[in-house]
Amino acid sequence: MRDKAEDAWQIMRIQGEFTKGFDTFSELGPCISVFGSARTKQGSKWYNEAREFGKLIACEGFGVITGGGPGIMAAANHGAHEVSGKSI
Repeated sequence: MRDKAEDAWQIMRIQGEFTKGFDTFSELGPCISVFGSARTKQGSKWYNEAREFGKLIACEGFGVITGGGPGIMAAANHGAHEVSGKSI
């Protein structure tokens, strides 16, 4: 069984990780999150649309943030990367 002091330190560690994440993202500038199906196959109509969308928003000065999965998310990241945009 954990004691209260252990729980308090666990909360402090989690808070530190949360704060570090916010600090990191605060330096990115404006970004748009893209989430979509991980089952969308490369070369499909929707994959190509997501890739084009990633390019377009990167060209407008926005970073692309995804869940890092395959399919739609990978397509948006690839599109941003192709035009040297931010891809997170």
